[in-house]
Amino acid sequence: MRQAEDQSDWAYGCLYCRAGSEREIARSLERLYPVLAVIAPEKVRRRRKGRLVWEERVPLFPGYIFIRTNAAFEAFQL
Repeated sequence: MRQAEDQSDWAYGCLYCRAGSEREIARSLERLYPVLAVIAPEKVRRRRKGRLVWEERVPLFPGYIFIRTNAAFEAFQL
């Protein structure tokens, strides 16, 4: 793990993708580029139909994936 003073070496980015496919694309990016820290934030939404209540995970920002990488890695050559 890197120390706090080395965080200036990190590069951040945001990728736009088709809404609903964030989870699959994030898994693919993590597999293809292990240097990337891929984040596809989700929230839990409660659904209700009559007495039946269930929870489902939905994207917090539909259509967006966030990445973090070491600045030495050319992240935007994806």
